Amino acid sequence: MNLKGKDLAYWERNQLVLYLTKLFPSWLERHPIEDFEWEDDWRNIVFIDTPEGIFSWHIHDFEYEYFNHLNYREGNSWDGSSTEQKYNKLRTRGFF
Repeated sequence: MNLKGKDLAYWERNQLVLYLTKLFPSWLERHPIEDFEWEDDWRNIVFIDTPEGIFSWHIHDFEYEYFNHLNYREGNSWDGSSTEQKYNKLRTRGFF
């Protein structure tokens, strides 16, 4: 693997996401194709159901093999929160 810049940063973050999927109930969903904001190779979404609520992160197609222990669900579990709101939810609960 020869990742650089943003791809390396996402890969590093997703190592933690992967770890969390082993601790909490988790699943995959596919980002709606109608939403053109996301590139096709970033449409897999990991959802993690924690005691603090459900959190989600997009993963790149090349990372899918790391998450193949998760089941796919149809539907839309996303609560509509932005990235900033997601991390604020953790921050206000005293995690950082």
